[in-house]
Amino acid sequence: MNVSQRVIRVSVLVAALAVVGLIAWGDGHRDMFFLDTPYFFFQGRILFSARWLQLFSDPELQVGPLHVLAFAVFDKVGFFLNINPAHIGAVAIEVGLTAALVVTARIVQPLKDRIWPDVAVIVAAVALGLTWNAFATGHFSEGLIPLLWVGAARAAARERPLRAGLLVALGLGLKTWAIFGVIGLLLSPNWRVAARGAAAAVVGSLIIYGPFFLFGEVNTFDFHWIVHRDVGPIAPFVTVGEAFGWGGRLFQGLFVVAMGLLSVWWLRPRTTHATWAVPLMLVLARVWTDPVGIPYYWVPVQALTIVGIVAVIKWKLELWRLLLIACLWLLLWPSATWTPVLGVVICALLVKLPADEVLPADDQPNAKEGDVEVPGSPLPPVTTEV
Repeated sequence: MNVSQRVIRVSVLVAALAVVGLIAWGDGHRDMFFLDTPYFFFQGRILFSARWLQLFSDPELQVGPLHVLAFAVFDKVGFFLNINPAHIGAVAIEVGLTAALVVTARIVQPLKDRIWPDVAVIVAAVALGLTWNAFATGHFSEGLIPLLWVGAARAAARERPLRAGLLVALGLGLKTWAIFGVIGLLLSPNWRVAARGAAAAVVGSLIIYGPFFLFGEVNTFDFHWIVHRDVGPIAPFVTVGEAFGWGGRLFQGLFVVAMGLLSVWWLRPRTTHATWAVPLMLVLARVWTDPVGIPYYWVPVQALTIVGIVAVIKWKLELWRLLLIACLWLLLWPSATWTPVLGVVICALLVKLPADEVLPADDQPNAKEGDVEVPGSPLPPVTTEV
């Protein structure tokens, strides 16, 4: 790609993100918010006060310190600029999530020299309501965490344990369910790399949460949700209308972990798409096993589905690829009923695709002359002439 093409691409991306920013600015001026946006602004002020160690004394707070920190920063910036913090938060969240989607999709897409996939990602994020949902509900982490998982899985596959572990820890700092991202570290061709990545994730998480648990009051695990649906594998163990606490979440997590391990076992040796497909299977398992049914729980599925469509689409669309894109497209529309079926079909179709289309050999950072394929790695082999 020459300089003029790069200038055109950057200009188009900046213009598209500027449009997202204008839309977000309008969202920030709306008179109503859904769910937890005002609550997180309130908690952000506690985080930036002398009572910051008591942040988790309120059991209603079910997000991590980094999530609250973002709202605290929005609040301070708004005060400094004499602008409503909601306006700052709307622009930062919606533009930031959109940019993160573009970056993640660009990492996994085979059409790296094209601008239209980037624009398509931006249009999809806005049209599907991912950006508005992230701000209006206050739960922007739902869309960001699975993107961090993709980065962690790819770092592990490249044998970069520190980066992989820190990305998982960053997700854990946003929300505790990001712990499932550790499963993506198993995509490393070396179990020692996966272990070091997991250790880095543990250390990073302890740094983030340690002060609150050691010196503050933590009542997070006293919170109870209300069961709204009885579908999925834990349906026999719950009743609609009853409370669902952290014990139930741990039980649900066992199913998510089991399904994640199955997806690693199936995809890791068979396709280079595992680094985004395994995170997708994890979030699919999460929504399928969830008895609470909060609408924003589907945002991670939609975010990774957009990434997946961009990853598999090519100018030449053979039958298997068309079927795969159709299945991914269905995941854009929330419906937990067909989630397990679509997940199985997607895993089966992914192995039909060529194994060398995600990461070209010359894009591998550690590639050296004479390198060969690492057995078990979900990334393509390095093909160089000796």
